[in-house]
Amino acid sequence: MKIFDAAQEFEPVKFRHTAKHVLTLLMLSTALSLPSVSQASCPADAEEYAAILLQEANANSDEIEQLVLLKKSIKACPQYLGWLELGKLQLELDNSIDAVKAFESARDSLEPDTSGTYTRDEMRRLAISNAWLVEVYLVEGDIAPASVAVQNAARAFNASGAQLPGRLVQRQREIDDALAVADSSVLARSLQLQHQGSSRGIGVRLVVREANEDPATEQVTESITVDYAGAQVSAVDTVAYEPETPSTSGQTESRLNIPVLFEFDSDKLTSASHSTIKQISAALNALQLESGDLVAINGHTDSQGAAAYNLDLSKRRANAVLNVVQQLLSSPARVEAFGLGESELRYPEQSSDDRRLNRRVEIVVRR
Repeated sequence: MKIFDAAQEFEPVKFRHTAKHVLTLLMLSTALSLPSVSQASCPADAEEYAAILLQEANANSDEIEQLVLLKKSIKACPQYLGWLELGKLQLELDNSIDAVKAFESARDSLEPDTSGTYTRDEMRRLAISNAWLVEVYLVEGDIAPASVAVQNAARAFNASGAQLPGRLVQRQREIDDALAVADSSVLARSLQLQHQGSSRGIGVRLVVREANEDPATEQVTESITVDYAGAQVSAVDTVAYEPETPSTSGQTESRLNIPVLFEFDSDKLTSASHSTIKQISAALNALQLESGDLVAINGHTDSQGAAAYNLDLSKRRANAVLNVVQQLLSSPARVEAFGLGESELRYPEQSSDDRRLNRRVEIVVRR
C-alpha cells in the first residue's frame, strides 16, 4: 500500500486484500484441540462449539456467511482467534470501526500473568493484533493511533525474539514520514494516546517468561504470522529496535521518531526542519506538561562514518533542536538533549532511504 506521493504528503489509500484471508490447513486441523491463550476460560463444550464455528467460517466462501459464523463463534466463546479473524474480515469489508474493535478485542484477550509477563507465543500474538490495527488506521489515514500501534507491534515482536516482518517495517517508514509533515494536533494526539495507553498498562511492560508451550499452539501462531507477513518470521538473537526505558516513580513514557533534515555533515537545520520542530513544540505545549515532567530530545545518525564522529554530530544536532524547542515551549517541563549516534538504528540501512530515516530526532516525554 503506497500512501505517499512524490511530495511525501500523506494520502490514505483504499486497502485491498490480494487474497482471501483464510487460515492455513494446519490451523484448521488443530483448532478443535487448541488450548486457550491467556483469556477468560469458557466451558469445554462452548469452546469446542466456538472452534467448530471458526472452522466453518474459514471454509466458507461467502463473506456475509463468514461474518455470521464468526460472530456466533465469538458469542459462544470470545477467544483470540475468533476476534482476529473477525477483524480481518471487517477490514476486507471496509468496516474500519468494527475492524478496530475486533483487533483491540483480540489484543485485550491476551492478559499477562500475575507477575506481568507473557509467554513467547502470547507475545507474538500480541504483536500480530497490533500489526493489523496499523493496517486499519492507515486505511483511514489516521496517523496518530497508527504511530502508537506500530510501536506496540514492533516492541512485542522484539520481545518475542522475532524479527519485524517487512510489511510492518514498511508501514513504520510510511508513518515516520507522515509524522514529519503532520501538524501539531496529530503529534500531540500520538503522545497523548501513548500516555493514556501506558496508564492502562497497554504496551508498557513487555516481558517474556519461559514456558513449555504447546507445539500445536505455536504452529497456529506461526500460521497467523505468515498470514499477516506473507512469509515466516524468524527468531533473532538481538534486537536493534528502540528500547523501552523502565519507568521510575510511576511515570509514563511517550515517544515520536521524526526524520529531521540538517545541512550536509552539519548541525544546521534546514528550513523544512524548522517547520517540523515548530509543530513538535506546539504539540508539547498542547500536552500542558508540568515542572516534574521531562522532554528528552535524542539525536540519532546513520552508520556512515566513524562511530565517535557520529556520536558527536548527533549531540550537536540534538542541541540544535533543543535550542529551537526551548524558545517555543511554554510549559515548565525540563528539556534535555542527548546524542546517541548510530547506537540505535531504527532501520537496517539497506538503502539510502533507510539511512535518511535513521538520521532522526526522537522526542521522549516522561510524565
